[in-house]
Amino acid sequence: AVRRTCMAHWATPPEADPDPRPKIVMPYLSVYGYTKMIADGIIDGLQMVADFNIKPFDLVETELSQVLPEIETADAILIGSPTLVGDTLPPVWELLSQLSPVTHGHLVAAAFGAYGWSGEAVPNLAQRLTSLKCKVWEEQLKINFVPSEQELAKATELGKAFAKSLVG
Repeated sequence: AVRRTCMAHWATPPEADPDPRPKIVMPYLSVYGYTKMIADGIIDGLQMVADFNIKPFDLVETELSQVLPEIETADAILIGSPTLVGDTLPPVWELLSQLSPVTHGHLVAAAFGAYGWSGEAVPNLAQRLTSLKCKVWEEQLKINFVPSEQELAKATELGKAFAKSLVG
């Protein structure tokens, strides 16, 4: 009975989001606040282009059970993580492990994050999004330590370019 229930759930398309605007889900994890600063800059850029339904989620404060249903009805995902010990952090990997190329391959996607020494989290996230068959944005954004004004401007520009790709 459990197997049938799970299969029925996976095979049932999600109900459409009642908000008709293009939906961008932005889960991120920010240890020292730097990745959140980048996320805020990207959101500024998105909002300069069009009126999107933007759903930012701080994965430190938000359960994955709240984020996953939002991704089900999203048009795009922007995912952020710092690099710690050469990779992203477990909550981000846990989120990505619950996505499937079958149901999430249509998403337009990009990765961003701050790093201290090596910066592997962002390319690792982009690689996972590619393996999920998402339409991965060519330009990812990784910033060393505290974002400068110029780097925050790059985050805003990324948001604008990403937004333009969604609205044509």
